[in-house]
Amino acid sequence: MSHAVLETKHPPGANSTGVYSGALAVVNGNGGMSDKPNLNKAFLRGIQQTDSEGVVQFDTNFPGHYVGRTTHLHIITHVEDTKAKENNTIWNSQVRHIGQAFFDQTLINAIEATAPYSTNRQARTANKNDAILIQETANNADPFFEYVQLGTNLKDGVFGWFSFGVNMTYSRSIMAVAQKFKEGGKMVTTNPKLPGFDAMFPGGFPTAFQPGFGSAAVETSVPSVTKEEEQREAPAPLTLEEAE
Repeated sequence: MSHAVLETKHPPGANSTGVYSGALAVVNGNGGMSDKPNLNKAFLRGIQQTDSEGVVQFDTNFPGHYVGRTTHLHIITHVEDTKAKENNTIWNSQVRHIGQAFFDQTLINAIEATAPYSTNRQARTANKNDAILIQETANNADPFFEYVQLGTNLKDGVFGWFSFGVNMTYSRSIMAVAQKFKEGGKMVTTNPKLPGFDAMFPGGFPTAFQPGFGSAAVETSVPSVTKEEEQREAPAPLTLEEAE
């Protein structure tokens, strides 16, 4: 799908020690809810527009982990209102696709054994025990990155690629855990509450964490996606994060 805007962000546990920029979360590895300055940070978040062949590339770090989840990336596909605002941002909560992509357990284990990832003291969750990954693979989906190492040492980097299609007949609204305004970042407090998750998400459950929650997808008048319109994410270098 050409000229769509693809947004990616590392999950909570974005960097090697489990910190997710631009939000406060109990699972954040650097002070949790008390790390107020983190609301105004935006590291390891990116957005790119696909080319005429539906390909987009990101040069980023391999994500870390946080308690309760395996290592993963969030991917959001914007089709409507993709023109950047005057401040060079896109403000659009209605999207065609939101999902998560995962990594081979062997690769995760090897990277987690290297510094600074090895300094992350949060409990790890294996792929086989991750509830969202289990849900995604229940219908024979393959949400894993393909990859090759760029050298004999993992610190030389990893070249990863992932392909997926977008159902263009549906769209849905998303609910963020936090938003950034001119005056600074603010936590969202109006998301629906989910029993048992108040401590982790005091402002309500964000859609980006679990796409099964939030407002239901609605059918639109956009024609079904064709084979030529299949969106493909190109191979993108993933490098180990340097120690701070």
